[in-house]
Amino acid sequence: MIVAACSNIETGNGLALHAFSTPHKIPKFMSSIPCTFSELLHPSGYRMLRLANGILGITVLPEKGAEIYALEYLPRNLDILWKSPWGLRKSVGGAIAAASGSEMAWMDHYIGGWQGIFPNAGEPCEYRGGYHNFHGEASLVPWNYTVAHNSPSRLTVIFETVLVRSPFSLRREITLEQGSGVLHIEETIKNESPEAFPCIWGHHPALGAPFLSADCRIQLPATTFQREGGQAVSWKDSGLAVVPGPEARVAEFGYLSGFEAGWYAIHNQKLQLNFALAWPLEVFPCAWLWQELHGTPQYPWFQRAYVMAIEPYTTPSCQGLAHAAKAGIAAEVPAGASRTVQLAASLWEGTQPVKKFSPSGKMDLLASNSPAV
Repeated sequence: MIVAACSNIETGNGLALHAFSTPHKIPKFMSSIPCTFSELLHPSGYRMLRLANGILGITVLPEKGAEIYALEYLPRNLDILWKSPWGLRKSVGGAIAAASGSEMAWMDHYIGGWQGIFPNAGEPCEYRGGYHNFHGEASLVPWNYTVAHNSPSRLTVIFETVLVRSPFSLRREITLEQGSGVLHIEETIKNESPEAFPCIWGHHPALGAPFLSADCRIQLPATTFQREGGQAVSWKDSGLAVVPGPEARVAEFGYLSGFEAGWYAIHNQKLQLNFALAWPLEVFPCAWLWQELHGTPQYPWFQRAYVMAIEPYTTPSCQGLAHAAKAGIAAEVPAGASRTVQLAASLWEGTQPVKKFSPSGKMDLLASNSPAV
């Protein structure tokens, strides 16, 4: 489903709201640039699909989990997604075999970017006779793709794959519209077996410099943050709304819960550039918060990484599918059933806090002097 990225002006609670349609301060000619699609070849041998509309540029690797390799704000030629220092390399079977486990193998070829995580997240495990690797089979396998719509006003590419270690098929639809700073993603999982099967499902967009810096402030409508293995604290008391700079050497991981709505926004005060992500709360009721800010001296980071992600998920646990299924916190998909989510990601310039952002792409902004969530 394609939805225009605009909202009606509303008022309520005495707060001034502004409709969001296209980002602020964009040269008119960039908003009028048509949607374009191209296929490139990376020196590593991976195919790269390029979707652009003058405001956003999206690069997807269909042979590597259909992950989003780059998410660029074209008026400033700025990619907000983190890139690992080892970069995108050829997938050599011997190198994978040499890794001591699936987490090391996954990390050896982790390049940053944005992965879809399914049907396992976190620790590898065995479940119903299948070995479920770190962060799930769907993040590694090749996906087929079809350009479903390619016109100056709209571009839609559909990615599809069938898993082996679980009975799921997946379909991911990525859409850009001319003049819009919103990326639309629609993703469907289907249980192809005659029995119910559990899963952990989420999205892992990793943000990096120059967008990510000590000038960034996090805005989200959640109540609680719980560090892995620690006590829950209120989000407002967690101190995490202000992103530490690279000199802070911070490593943080935990779970956000108590969302009033499924979205977050990150505002870079110096750049006056914003990123927001919205998702359906009924499917992804929680989010994982991960910060590796030059904090870990061991493999694979060696204090080289300045990266963070806020990741919508079905399940507040990184202990793997087998644990989640036993604990009753995995998402159960009935026999033959499908589940579909819509996500929206937006990049825009400005200083106004976000009032709300929906998976359809509708956004309301507060006046600049209004308090953020």
